[in-house]
Amino acid sequence: HHVRAISASYLRRIAEITKRSDDLFDSQQWFQTTLESIGDAVIACDMDGLVTFMNAVAEKLTGWTLGDAKGKPLETVFRIIHEETRQAAENPVAKVRRLRKVIGLANHTVLIARDGRESVIDDSAAPIVSGAEKMIGVVLVFRDVTEERQMQSALVASEKLAVAGRLAASIAHEIHNPL
Repeated sequence: HHVRAISASYLRRIAEITKRSDDLFDSQQWFQTTLESIGDAVIACDMDGLVTFMNAVAEKLTGWTLGDAKGKPLETVFRIIHEETRQAAENPVAKVRRLRKVIGLANHTVLIARDGRESVIDDSAAPIVSGAEKMIGVVLVFRDVTEERQMQSALVASEKLAVAGRLAASIAHEIHNPL
């Protein structure tokens, strides 16, 4: 009888643990699906700055698969430089660890993909905090803004042309109609 009571409590405990791990698995699947369906690129790292997760958009932009990138230092997978100076930009994991808050990366940040392809990106990084308020990693969210930047440049260029055209028209008018 005593053995049966112990085994019943063990079974209850095992059932609790199993339910908790099922819940954890469900929430992990939920997060995984959510992160996969986001239009932005997502990379998560542990506190040592090693890649633990990447979604499909991040794989496409960096040229790395999660299988190849997992466990590698972030700066190997996420190579970023300043667009104009071509200097290496600060590792976002190091910056978040230092500041312990959400950061936006500097404008004019260029991501160099594994095959050397370059994209102008807009991004931010945030600490991943455990239930005990302990920082356990960093998540990066970024997107390719190369096309937006090109459209902006084209808009500025056409605006300059319009101004030049108006100026030329007024000069021509002045030449034809001397005071």
